[in-house]
Amino acid sequence: MTRFHSEGRALMRRVAITSLAVLLSLSTAALAGTSTNARSSAEPSARPSVPHPAWPDNGVAQRRFPGAFNMFVENHDGKWYAWVMSGLGAQDAKALDFFTGKVMKVTAQLDDDTQQQDFSFTDPAGHDHFPRGTKFEVESQRDLPDGLVMSSRNLDLDGTNCTEYLGAIVGSSTSHERRAEWAKVPLYRNTPAPAGGGCRSGQYLTGFDSTLDLGDGTLLAVTGCWIFRLRISDLEPAGAAPGLRVVEAAAVRKAIDQAKGKRIDDAATYLAKALHLDINDANSCK
Repeated sequence: MTRFHSEGRALMRRVAITSLAVLLSLSTAALAGTSTNARSSAEPSARPSVPHPAWPDNGVAQRRFPGAFNMFVENHDGKWYAWVMSGLGAQDAKALDFFTGKVMKVTAQLDDDTQQQDFSFTDPAGHDHFPRGTKFEVESQRDLPDGLVMSSRNLDLDGTNCTEYLGAIVGSSTSHERRAEWAKVPLYRNTPAPAGGGCRSGQYLTGFDSTLDLGDGTLLAVTGCWIFRLRISDLEPAGAAPGLRVVEAAAVRKAIDQAKGKRIDDAATYLAKALHLDINDANSCK
């Protein structure tokens, strides 16, 4: 656990002790016959207001940032940041401010137990950044936010030279029945390696490495070389994302069924035509 998290726990203990002292003083006044009603009405409420995210509507739903995994939200003096971290160790680290697109080399804090990057870093000016000032899920995780689940069924297209393994994400109601409302496949494209391999036109891939609930009905998703901002309600990009195509799972399943018994030499070319994917090289990972 980093020193930032330790400081947070210490702050919570100080707040708890202060609150207990206030309660004891009020109880003492009541036993002494002193009315606390007038005093309480004159004092500000002890319940702090819960800040809500205020993200800019800049129309951007895609950032290229290879090697990313950890993400967190920071509310520093009323200014909100959605940070994305990349790299492996403390020194080999970068941080992306998703909404501005600014990338800087940073010193990452490491978890005491795993020695992996924690959700905190120090910027070049010596300022510490870590999750704070929020009341919702502020750190990325492997799981999807509530209301989204990975489908247990894989949609596999077997090509002669290149095989696509695709997975759907299911959006469901928040009721106890968890009734499925839609199933979609988010697709991005990898271009072929210089050696070519068996995928002449590249590959269409799916799946999220980690996600971050932004608290406003959208999430950030790390996949391939990209960070995408998507709506939780329907998985569609919350702005421009030319490197992503979100396709109904039923359409993908139909394309796979229609390919059965055929010789598919280039699976990516077949999927691009069948599903109207048309992701160009400039918006593909390498």
